[in-house]
Formats: sequence, structure tokens, C-alpha cells
Amino acid sequence: MLYDLLGVLIALSFIFAMILEVIIGYKLLSMESKSEPQKIKIVAPRKSLFRRKENKQKEQEQKRMETLMANIDAYDGTAFGQKDLD
Repeated sequence: MLYDLLGVLIALSFIFAMILEVIIGYKLLSMESKSEPQKIKIVAPRKSLFRRKENKQKEQEQKRMETLMANIDAYDGTAFGQKDLD
């Protein structure tokens, strides 16, 4: 009976030590990085779809503007060397 209690006491002390090490390690790591722990961002699917559409439209407009500027730079009085603006 005494050995059973001693075994349980030793097992609990090892478990407590492991938990304590994890907590101390986490605190030391967060102190070294000098920032708050990272928070998980939850984004609504509807918002992400709108952002994708907006980004796609911005990319298309950016490509159009780049093509337009390239056409202006390449203009020599003729239509040769001009790119189509889709």
C-alpha cells in the first residue's frame, strides 16, 4: 500500500513538472518575441469572396493600365508595336 502511494506521488510530481515546464517555456518564448500571442482570425466566407472579386478586378485594372502605359511608351506615330486593350 505504501509503495502504491509512493508511485502515485512520483507520477503526479512528474506530470506537474511537465505542465510547469510548458507554462514557463511559453512565457519565456512570448517574452523573447515581445509580442502578444498570435490570435486566430476567423473570416466570414462571404467577405473573403468579396475580397477575391475586388482583388481580381484590381489586378485586371492594373494589367490594363500597364498595357496602356506600354502602348504610350512604344508609340512612334504608327500602329505597329501597340498591344490590344482587352
